[in-house]
Amino acid sequence: MDDTKMDRIVGHYQKVGQLVHEMIPEEWEKVYIYGEMEADGGAIFFYYYPSESDKPVYSLDIPELFEVDEEAFEELEDQLYPTLRASWKEFKDSPQEPWSTFTMIMDRSGKYEVKNGYEDLSGIDLSDRYLAWRYKYLGIGPKSDYEKKCLEQYLKKVENK
Repeated sequence: MDDTKMDRIVGHYQKVGQLVHEMIPEEWEKVYIYGEMEADGGAIFFYYYPSESDKPVYSLDIPELFEVDEEAFEELEDQLYPTLRASWKEFKDSPQEPWSTFTMIMDRSGKYEVKNGYEDLSGIDLSDRYLAWRYKYLGIGPKSDYEKKCLEQYLKKVENK
């Protein structure tokens, strides 16, 4: 991959980080961003740890938990997906295999780490992948017997591939 493409990818990552930072209405210590992309769609969400808490806050809960301008929040949220999609497209249009999953871990100083995954997402439900990601990165276990069963089935599928 040439330096120009790499610079654009890094720029997309930085924009994702900046958008997420602008969406968080309080001081925070660490953010975990998850995204996934396929040719026909994708998703992105995040959790963050507030400075004064060890309990993560889910991005979609922010408007309910805080008095934020919902329109401004949604405008920022609407920019996340196309920004991450542009990064994925840079990989797709290069000789490298495009990633299917994306995890960015960012601390309050702006340092970040990106982990790209190359799993085949077909045949595995988004909610099961979400449960597994949340468990792996945030240590949040299943909340119900149903979720526990889904997580166990997902982990078995992944181990058998």
